[in-house]
Amino acid sequence: MDVRYAAQKSDEYIQSCISAYKNSEKCHLEATYLYLQIGPPNIKLAKKSLKVLKKMYKPKLSEEVEAGYVFVYLYSRDNKGAIKQIKKYLTEFPNAGRAEMFRKILAGLESGGIQVRSN
Repeated sequence: MDVRYAAQKSDEYIQSCISAYKNSEKCHLEATYLYLQIGPPNIKLAKKSLKVLKKMYKPKLSEEVEAGYVFVYLYSRDNKGAIKQIKKYLTEFPNAGRAEMFRKILAGLESGGIQVRSN
């Protein structure tokens, strides 16, 4: 199976979805998942879709969106932002499926055991 262009094709599909359906929750969720999976070069695109989703859910908070912001900060190598966002997430969603993992990451960040800063 040839998967050399899978990320590019996925990006094209997501961008066409967003272009056709600018306020589609599904398009923006998929965009967020894709761009966070691809990693740092695409963090801005993930953040853009998270911002759209946050507006859609307002005034409520979405567990998926708030978790997405945790990963944005982690992948952006922003310790302070990650710590702040994890604390917000844990305050709002203390029993969510990701809560325990985020508690461990938070403990590591605060103790200095995990460094996500760039050199």
